[in-house]
Amino acid sequence: FPWSKFESLYDPVVYAYMRNLANYYAKPSRATLGKCLSHLLRYKERFDILFISFILLRHFAREGLIEFSTLSEAERNFLSVTKLWDFMEPLEQPIEETLNVINSLFVKVGNKNR
Repeated sequence: FPWSKFESLYDPVVYAYMRNLANYYAKPSRATLGKCLSHLLRYKERFDILFISFILLRHFAREGLIEFSTLSEAERNFLSVTKLWDFMEPLEQPIEETLNVINSLFVKVGNKNR
């Protein structure tokens, strides 16, 4: 059996992130959201921060945690694309510009849920 595929489950950093995410889905609140995001950002070198943020922010948008009337054109575009690459491809500095949009959206999610 290929146990090596499941080694990340025993990584305490990954396990803590999964636990925080499960707590958020079980009991959505500003506190559980904050723990999830704080952990993700604390260990961003260990995760695919762009993709995870893309998935989380799209989920937050569907849950009504993002006020669309306050979004910039880039933020609306980020949340409306089907694939992350569709957003990043036309950008001159795709990683830096995408991180700027992600950070801005996380701030707006946090402000709306205070």
